[in-house]
Formats: sequence, structure tokens, C-alpha cells
Amino acid sequence: MKPTKLVLRNWCQHSDLEIVFVDGMNNISGRNGQGKSNIIDALHACLGQNSNNAVNRLTDNIQYGKESGYVVMTFTHDNKEGELRVDLSRNYTEDSTAYYAAIEAAKLAVTNSATGTEAVESVYKLSTAKPTEKIKYTMKWDGVTYTKKTEIAEIIKQLTWVSPEYISTNFFPRQGDVQSIIGSSAVERQRVFHEKAGTAMCERAYQVIGEELSSLGSGSSDLKNLLDQEILNAAKLEAELKDVQHRKDSLQTCSVDYQACLLVFRQFEEQKQAAVRNAELTSTVMQLKLELTEVTATLAGVSSRLTDAQQRKITLDTLSAAASTALSQDEAAQRVHNTLKSAEQSVTVASKALEALSVKQLPPKPPEPMPFETMRQRLQELVFKAKELKGQVAQAGSGICPTCGQSIVGHEHHLAQLKEQLNTVVEEGKQLKPLHDALEAWFKGESALKAEWETAERDLERSKSHYAQVVSTSGPLTLLTPEQRQTYLDDVKRAKECNAMLAELTSLHSQGSQRRHALELKISETQTSLARVNSGTEVTQEMFDRASRDVAEYQSWSSLDRELSTSLSVAKDRLERSQAAVKNLEKSIQEAALLGAWREVLTEARGILHRDNVPTTVVQWYAEQLAIQTMSYLELFDASFSLQVAEDQSLLAQYTDKVLPAYRLSGGEKNMLSLSMRLAMFDLFPTALHLITLDEVEVHLDERNVARLPVVLEKVKGLARSRDLVVLFISHHPSLSDISDHCITLK
Repeated sequence: MKPTKLVLRNWCQHSDLEIVFVDGMNNISGRNGQGKSNIIDALHACLGQNSNNAVNRLTDNIQYGKESGYVVMTFTHDNKEGELRVDLSRNYTEDSTAYYAAIEAAKLAVTNSATGTEAVESVYKLSTAKPTEKIKYTMKWDGVTYTKKTEIAEIIKQLTWVSPEYISTNFFPRQGDVQSIIGSSAVERQRVFHEKAGTAMCERAYQVIGEELSSLGSGSSDLKNLLDQEILNAAKLEAELKDVQHRKDSLQTCSVDYQACLLVFRQFEEQKQAAVRNAELTSTVMQLKLELTEVTATLAGVSSRLTDAQQRKITLDTLSAAASTALSQDEAAQRVHNTLKSAEQSVTVASKALEALSVKQLPPKPPEPMPFETMRQRLQELVFKAKELKGQVAQAGSGICPTCGQSIVGHEHHLAQLKEQLNTVVEEGKQLKPLHDALEAWFKGESALKAEWETAERDLERSKSHYAQVVSTSGPLTLLTPEQRQTYLDDVKRAKECNAMLAELTSLHSQGSQRRHALELKISETQTSLARVNSGTEVTQEMFDRASRDVAEYQSWSSLDRELSTSLSVAKDRLERSQAAVKNLEKSIQEAALLGAWREVLTEARGILHRDNVPTTVVQWYAEQLAIQTMSYLELFDASFSLQVAEDQSLLAQYTDKVLPAYRLSGGEKNMLSLSMRLAMFDLFPTALHLITLDEVEVHLDERNVARLPVVLEKVKGLARSRDLVVLFISHHPSLSDISDHCITLK
């Protein structure tokens, strides 16, 4: 499982950050407070770990002032791509603003000492405005989306070969946790060694063998006595079986025909039931015949009425056909009559309209001093001339003479002439305008009256033409009187009523015929059943009594035979169980000898699997190999001590003149040892997590060891290239960035 890309949204200091990882050394650089270690915290969150500080909650990584954030890690495994995503959300009210402000203030004082931890814990305890928080885990892998954290942890374990609880401690320490490997207890290191070396199964095998030994028991020396007793019991049961078999064989066979007796009983019972059934069927036949007589009489009446209706229908159908024809012809004549009447009314209306127009007269024509068109043209000329003179007068008002184009001063007589001409034009227009309007109105009235007269004449001609056409095509009309029309309508109505009655009688006749046929069929079936009931064999009382005595004798014999058969079956079963017990005891005696040897083998194997033997030896070997691998890295630092692992897995630092527990080393020595030991564990134990993180590894190192860090990192770089690893390291030292294959600078 190798990370290839990391996306952070509203995560700590990062509003929107995307990082692409390459194989080899990936260096993250930046000033303090730029969020370098937050990138490792984001990787931890994707792998199911908590935040950097143990007392902080995961949602505290949401950027201050935001209500949600997420981190997405894209990874590859076996040439397939997957995705791990963590979504965080919380409400962000005014009360929770003060809460998060207190948290941020407490973070500034957090150190690895107990004081800093207590400071943050006190903030959690005292705060009364904790917001509602939500964490959602999502993993996309191999075409499946997982949302349960337990399922995601199991998939991560399958892909990395490392349980999530060991990722942080042994392969993925964060800032401030590098020395946690040295500070871990011997029991924790033993548990890691047992898990990674595969010796954890030894303890389970040890328990299984113990349970197997308990189930074997201690055996018994009395098996032979039990066998002898069971052999005597089998012989006794065999004698009892022979005695029961002899008694059963001596029992004589009963000569009674039990089945014949049962047949007599059944026939006698059927004979009694047949008498009752005979009476019932006879009564049913009588009732059916009576109903058949009634149905036949009713059907005869319906047939007579049906014949009369059919004869009447013939007569009424003839009358109805003649009436329908006469009514149809009358309707056609009525339509022609209505059309002719409508055309006559149209001629009358058009004639009256023309007469009204003939008496209509125009008012007297106004006086016409000149032709109307000449008057219109003169009036238009006067309007144009008045506009022109008004423009010239307006020009003179601006100080310029419109006649000569000079100043108006000294040419006032020109302006007076213009005004006089304008007054003359206006007066003439006022005289012509009323005469023009009156003549124009009279001419319009004359045109309208002519148009109305022409329209009325055309309407009259069209009405007369239509009337003449209707008269020429209609011919002589013959209309029915109301009495004749009613007579024909009554004939049609009687024919329809006769047809309805005929249909009803036909339906009744069909239903009666079906009912008569059904009754005849049921009478036939009932008579057949009656004949079958009366055809049974007659059984007398004497025959019934003799069969009762024979049955009593047979039941007594059968009861004794069943008792002997049961006793014989029980005896056989007891003998078979006794013989099986004898065989089992003989087999148990043979197996007892083998169980003793098997018990000795299990006891010896259980001793080997005891935690003080093979598991301890394997763990000690891994501890020695870890010390050897760790020394190979310590030599690169030119350390003044060597590492030893005691039998209880405690770590010791061997100097030339003294031996100290590893937890008593100085800060720089602890950093060298923890870094070397973690790289050695990565070499020693196989893992599919293709990722190593180094967060400010130069902390607590002196200048000499800082100068040797490039040598160590070059070896890590070679390890990354050989094992296809992504190494992510954070450092403030400029010389270390030259070793990286990919640099990521935060601003």
C-alpha cells in the first residue's frame, strides 16, 4: 500500500492543499507554523489514527472558523488504485467559537510534559459549549465502497500486513513520538515481536493441547472386568431371546377370516345407510317431477304467446315500413317548404330596405364659390405660405432682416410688410376653411348614400334569384296533416313495442327450455343413484352376530401375538446392544495402550510451546537481530554506545565503561537510537506499507550528528529505491533537502 497523493481541505492551516508523492525521498519544508506536521497527521487520520496530541479530538483538525473539512489519500496496491477519505464536521455557533478559542490557546502551551496535557484536559472539562461533531470514514478499494471503520481497519491490515494499532508505534511515529519506541515497555515490545514473528499462535496451540489432554482422561484398569461382566450379560440375554422365540413358534395360527368379518360389518352399516338414502332420493325424485310439470306448463303458455307475437309482428312490420316511408317523405317536403319560406322573407326584407333608401334625401348643398379641388389646393397653399411668413418674422425677431440679411435696425419697414402679408394670408384661410369643411362633409354623405343604395339593390337581386331557384327545383309539395303524422308515428311505436315483447318472450322460452332440460337430467341422475343404492348385497342379523363372534376371537389371538412379537423385538435389541458394548470394550482396551503414548507426545509438545521455551527463543532471536540492524545505523552516526537487548526485551546502552537503560540516554542519543531502531524494524519485519515518515529527525542532535544525517538518509534513500518506498521527511536543515527526490515547500 503506497500513498500517491494527499488532498487537504480546511485541515488545520491548509484551506486547499494537494500534494503528489513520488517514489524515494519527499522533503516537506517551510517555516514554523506552516502545517508541515499536519500533513503527517492527515496521513494518520486516513490510516485510522488519532490526532498528534492524545487529548485532542480528530475534529480539532478542522480549520479554525470553518464548520467542515476533509482529507483524501490516494494510494496504489498491486497496480490498482484506491482512496481513503475522512470527512469532519461540527456546528460552529457563538458559544463554540469561545470553546475553540480556548482550545487554540491551550495548544500553544502543550509540551511532552504532564503540565501541557493537564492544561488541555482542564479546557475540555471546564468548557460548557462543546459543539456537535461528526466523523465519516470512507474507503474505495477494488470497486467496493466501505463506510464502517471496523471494515476499513481490516482492509488496511490486509493491505499493509500491520494492525492499525502498530502502525503509529513501529512504522509511522509523528513529531514528538520518535522516542516513544525507546520508552515503550518490554511487554509491548514482546507483543510486537510475537505478532510479527508469528509466535503468537504458539500460545493458542498451547491452550488447544491442554484441552486435548484434559479430554483424554486418565484411562482405567477395570476395562477387562467390565468386558467379562458384559459377556455374561450377553449370554443371559441370548437365552431369554430363545425362550420368547419358542413361545411364539408354539402359538397356533387363527383360522378366522378377519377381512371377511370386516366386510360383513361394512355391508351391514352400508345397508342401514342405504335405507335412509333411499328415502331421501325417492323424495327428491318426486319433488323434481313436480317442478318439471310446473315448468312444462309455464313453457307451453310462453310458446303460445310467442306464436301470437310472431304473427302480430308480421302485420306491424308492414305498417311500420309504410309509416316510416311516409314520415321520411313528409320531413323532406317540410324542409323544402321551410327553405322556400325563408327565401320569400329575404326578398321582402331587401325590398323594404330599398324603399327606405328611396325616400332618404341629402341636405342642401353648400355654396361653392370655386371648384372643390381648387378650393382644397388654395387652402394648402395658404397654410404653407403662413408657415413661411411666420419663420421670417421669427428670424427678424433675432435681429436679422429676412429680406436683405442685414441687421434689422434701419429695416423695420421690411418686418412690417411681412406681418401685413401674414395677416392677409390668415384672413383668407379663415374664410375658406368653413366652406371647405362643409363641402367635404356633403360629398362624403352623398358617397355613403350611393353605396347603401347599390348594396340594397344587390341584396334584392340575390334574394329574388334564390327564391326563383328554390321554386324551380321544389316542384309540387304534399305535406301530411297532424292527424296523418300521428297515425304513422303510432304504427312505428306499436311495431317497436311488439319487437321488445317478442325478444322478452324468446328469452323466457329459452330459459324455460334450459330449466326443463336440467330437471330431466337431474331426475335421470337421481333415479340412477336410487337404483345403485338398492342394488347392494343384503346382510341378515344372524350373519352380523356370527361375524362379531369371529372378530372377538381374532382380536384375542392377535393381542397375544403382538405381545410375543414385542418381547422378541426387545430381546433382540438388548442382545445387539450388549454385543456392541462387548466390541466397544475390546476396542477401548486396544486404544488404551495407544492413548498412553499419545498423552506422552502431547505433554512433550506442550512443554516445547510454553512461553518460556520456543516463543521466548524466537523473540530473543528477533531482539538480537534488531540490535544488529540498529547498530548498522548507529555506526553511521558514529555513536559512542552500542545497543543490547536483555532477556526481558528491555533496551540497554553499552558504553566502554558503563551500561545504562536506554530511557536514561540524553535527548540527542535517544533520537539517534529511536531513529536507528525504527529503520532497523522496517528492515527486519516485512510490511506492505510502502511509507516511512521522518518528522524533524535532527531535533536534539548536535552539529556533528546533524552533519552525519545525510549519510543515514542516503542509506534510507537506497532502501526506498530497492523496496519501492515513499519516504516523507520534514526538516529545517538546508543540507538535508539536497538528498530529496521531490521537494514540497509550504508558504
